[in-house]
Amino acid sequence: MSYLLVTSLAFAAIYYLLSIVDAASNPALDIADLLIEVSPGQLATWFIETLGETAKKLLAVTGVALLTLSMASIHWLVSRTLSSEKHFVQMGCSFALHTLVVTGISVINVQSTSTNQDYLTVVVIALVFGIMTPTSTIGTDRPGGVDPALNGSSSVSRRRMLSSAFALSVLTSVLAARLISERAEDESRSSSNMLHMQSHPLLKDLRSFSVDFAQSPTQRQLVTPVDDFYTVDITTRTPIINVKDWNLSVTGNVEAPQSFSYEQILAMPKNEFFGTLQCISNEVGGPLIGCALWTGIPIRDVLDLVQIKPGTKRVILVAEGGYDDSIDIAKAMEADTTLAYAMNGTALTPGHGYPLRAYIPGIYGMKNVKWLREIRVSKGNHNGYWQRRGWSNKAIVKTTSAFDDPVIGSRVRLSSLHNNRIGGIAFAGNRGIAKVQYQTNIDDRWYDADLEDQLRVTTWRRWSAQTGLSPGRHMLRLRAIDGNGNIQDSDSAAPHPDGASGYHTVEFDY
Repeated sequence: MSYLLVTSLAFAAIYYLLSIVDAASNPALDIADLLIEVSPGQLATWFIETLGETAKKLLAVTGVALLTLSMASIHWLVSRTLSSEKHFVQMGCSFALHTLVVTGISVINVQSTSTNQDYLTVVVIALVFGIMTPTSTIGTDRPGGVDPALNGSSSVSRRRMLSSAFALSVLTSVLAARLISERAEDESRSSSNMLHMQSHPLLKDLRSFSVDFAQSPTQRQLVTPVDDFYTVDITTRTPIINVKDWNLSVTGNVEAPQSFSYEQILAMPKNEFFGTLQCISNEVGGPLIGCALWTGIPIRDVLDLVQIKPGTKRVILVAEGGYDDSIDIAKAMEADTTLAYAMNGTALTPGHGYPLRAYIPGIYGMKNVKWLREIRVSKGNHNGYWQRRGWSNKAIVKTTSAFDDPVIGSRVRLSSLHNNRIGGIAFAGNRGIAKVQYQTNIDDRWYDADLEDQLRVTTWRRWSAQTGLSPGRHMLRLRAIDGNGNIQDSDSAAPHPDGASGYHTVEFDY
């Protein structure tokens, strides 16, 4: 069984290397994605969002383990079933079975983003193991006996062949991984260079925005850098899309279905504004929220071109790989509901939805679909990916507020708060923030915080306050009041099914 162990190790090496470069053609990751697809919604959400990138690595390892087991089983079955003299028959059978399994896994996985070109890598890997099958059986005991000519040198020959096969497998995997990695890097570079907007006037103006606002020491930036902006995805890989082969199709309950190229979308009159985006699974005070400058076109401009028919209820947004969600027609026709192609003055990165994503103020991130491929206009109701798993279909952002300073769980030194100054952010979707208040353990009074000017009604608003705290153990609570005069909900609730609520509370030594 030594060849079985070597085969398993070789397969593990191949698919682990493919996974760490985020390769598209990786059936092991298709298995991981299938595990997400069939798992209960709350479990999948908790696993990915609680463990973050660690979750993806664990899923990748699980996929590698399951695929390794299946590949090694095929290897063993073929080598034990067919005569060792029929090497080419073994090779053909092993190659066919390996290819069938690895391509079948990706075909079954509706979220797979693999392409025909990507499967060439899979075929090469399957061919390597097709070759390994007959070579690894040299010198093994078989029911029909062993060729006497192999006696005395069989074990050495087998070890030599196994070592060569293992080395060839690793070499093949590294080469395939590198080719795919280079393709992904080239696509990413091309996407980020398609728009040259680094000197955007709106971003330049931020240098003098609210110069009188006193920030707290660890307060987050007014606009979140793209690299720091949160991402939450339902798959283990980021789709790498070539805009030359991409278009946005608009179909369904319309008079004139059309497809739009990337260049056509860029040529349309643009929408450009600052807006905050928050994940529906963000805990109170959590990190899954960010503010950016979004550039794109209003969805209603596209819908006007295709002439939606009477009776339309929902606009369904479909992503590369099949992820989908929807908004009602009234929301789709709002001026700020945008098909965004740029973020903070440059083209979207692959991780944030290149080449096109939705940005829809006032609703949680799961409906702001990335990697858009299709807009489908519907006369009926529609439950998207997460709604089918029990999450809200309205997904209206709840008013929330958070401490940036003091940091949760920290022992704050007297000097670190700069004259007792605390601070953070507050957000209420597209309703704006009118007031932020904090409460200390000294009394029950709510104190008004100082507010920075709000970039736009669709953004968060930063706040700070000088507390006058004395040394000792302290607890602070926080709440916000939105632009309509509604006080933040004090009742604590978990994110599922329609977003977290409650007051952010911190305890610290000062």
